[in-house]
Amino acid sequence: MGTGREASTLRALRDLGASATIDLKQPDAEICESFKRESGDGYDVILDFLWGHPAELLFRALTPSSAGFAKRRTRYVQIGEAAGSAITLLAEALRTSGLELIGAGSVPTEVFSQAMDLIWGWMREEKLTIDIVRVRLRDIAEAWDRKAAGQRIVIVP
Repeated sequence: MGTGREASTLRALRDLGASATIDLKQPDAEICESFKRESGDGYDVILDFLWGHPAELLFRALTPSSAGFAKRRTRYVQIGEAAGSAITLLAEALRTSGLELIGAGSVPTEVFSQAMDLIWGWMREEKLTIDIVRVRLRDIAEAWDRKAAGQRIVIVP
């Protein structure tokens, strides 16, 4: 499952194999309902590049509305903060949702290294593509201010 605000991003996520997509431009109640509906038996791992308000809505959706505890553990890896650097986190979300929050820096170095080897291998085999924009080093100031939605900027000599 993936989330986004742009139709092109949502299409790209589906093309990449996402089982479902959630448009974050919907009203909060609809986003929460979509998170609940798409979670099915729950999420094993969530990789979050957004943080901010979308994370708050997801945590709200994962928090049981009736007495009891989570039936499943959800490992939540916070990676980026494209939607904001701060959230409000209710204590009940941690007590009852099964959430285990970690930052990307908590991933052991050897695991990160193995993951990067896999990613580069998939790219060589064209099983994974990344929209890369090459920018010359002398144009670094322009690249720094560039908003390249969905693209990765690579600085070259």
